[in-house]
Formats: sequence, structure tokens, C-alpha cells
Amino acid sequence: QCEALERSFPGGPAALASTTGSRSYARFTGPQISAVAERTPQVWEATARVSLVSSFAASLLLGAVAPIDQADASGMNLMDLRRRTWHDAL
Repeated sequence: QCEALERSFPGGPAALASTTGSRSYARFTGPQISAVAERTPQVWEATARVSLVSSFAASLLLGAVAPIDQADASGMNLMDLRRRTWHDAL
């Protein structure tokens, strides 16, 4: 998933790193989501939301869905750090 993500991103690995803050690594959420979607598409299709441990724990304390912190999101390979938004192509 990591190599495919880096190859498919316009500009390749360097552009991905520039946009998201890092090259793609298997431990990041983006490649893990890709792996789930590829290996078990029915599980991904039934997924309503993806949370990191930190936002999930905050959600439990709040009693509502807590947003993902931008500092945590930067380690997902899914956020455009300059715009501080989720990158549509990722």
C-alpha cells in the first residue's frame, strides 16, 4: 500500500512527503485503511468512521465524536498540512 500510494500521488514520494509531512509508512493510518479496503472491502464499506486512539478516547469522555487533532492527523498520510484539511486525493 505504501509504494502504491507514493507512486499514485502526483509528484511521487517527495510530493507526498511535502504535502502530508512524511513519506508513506505501513504504520500510518492511510496505508492501513488502504489495506483494509483492499483485503476486506465489505468491512471498509460498512465503516462509518475512522478514529485514532486519541480521538476515540476523547469521544468516550465527551459522549460525542471528537475530531482528530491536527498533530495526530499529520501522522496519517491523509492531511494536507499547508491547508490543514483532509487531502481529497488521499
